[in-house]
Amino acid sequence: RIVEEGRTAQVLPWDVKADKPRPQVPLTASRTEGSDPVAIIEAGVIADVITCDGSWCFVVVDQYRGYIRQAKLWGVYAGEMVE
Repeated sequence: RIVEEGRTAQVLPWDVKADKPRPQVPLTASRTEGSDPVAIIEAGVIADVITCDGSWCFVVVDQYRGYIRQAKLWGVYAGEMVE
């Protein structure tokens, strides 16, 4: 996988605790709560940010592509638009 210069973000890094299992977050097929998950992403994972609309970001994690709530990412600002 080749990623051109772009943004990356970390999923829920503030929830990674040495003595506890890492929380998991669904990577979804669309920008709606309850959308079908494409994959389940573990806290601490780095995602390549493709776009953000201020609420949701479209990201790539390994071979998976989908949406995650922007508030669950460290590396993009709250409400920030990324194109």
